[in-house]
Amino acid sequence: MDSAAPPGLSLVTVCSLLACCLQVLAAVLLTHRYGGQSSAEDRWVLLWLFYDVIVHLTLVGGASSSSL
Repeated sequence: MDSAAPPGLSLVTVCSLLACCLQVLAAVLLTHRYGGQSSAEDRWVLLWLFYDVIVHLTLVGGASSSSL
């Protein structure tokens, strides 16, 4: 079955990439705000932790009632 549409990025792919970029941007902004005069290593760790929390809150939805 050959499809007539050329391969490319679907709307879902574009929206997912945009959401990921917004999550990274939010983590960068939070790190810039709260990183202060920390060392470079500490800022990288803080960036990763902020990004991890943002991803878990947006994908998992925080603490769900089914996990209680």
